Amino acid sequence: MNWLFFFRAFFPSWVFFTQANSEISLQVRYQQGAEVGSWEDLTPQIQRRAGNLFWNPTNNFLHACHNSLHHLLTDVNDLEDTSEEKIESLASYKVVKNMVAFLLQSKGVSLKAYQFRLVVRDPSFLSGKSQTFLISPQYGSEQ
Repeated sequence: MNWLFFFRAFFPSWVFFTQANSEISLQVRYQQGAEVGSWEDLTPQIQRRAGNLFWNPTNNFLHACHNSLHHLLTDVNDLEDTSEEKIESLASYKVVKNMVAFLLQSKGVSLKAYQFRLVVRDPSFLSGKSQTFLISPQYGSEQ
């Protein structure tokens, strides 16, 4: 076995930086008292610090959340029939829905009524254009 093959893990692939991808944001609104609030970002951006190199459970979780959003975006784009029933039957949709419920509960929000959406931002950061890609139906505590 060629042991030099394993040393490539120490050198980054600069191809990663050649093309900017769209940024996906998960936004949620939920019932606050008698009214449903406005849309707010649910997943914060990943914080990069030197200490995170060795112990990084929060950023690992956030990275998994962002990967789940990209996976859902890809799955919905691959669907021929984009009806609400087909989208809700996707495993990636169920993962994101459960992630939203978990994040809301961890913030101490009651799940009386909530709704989430995916917003895709243009990779050219100067334009600042964003587009709502998916809006979920409203879910309640009985779900």
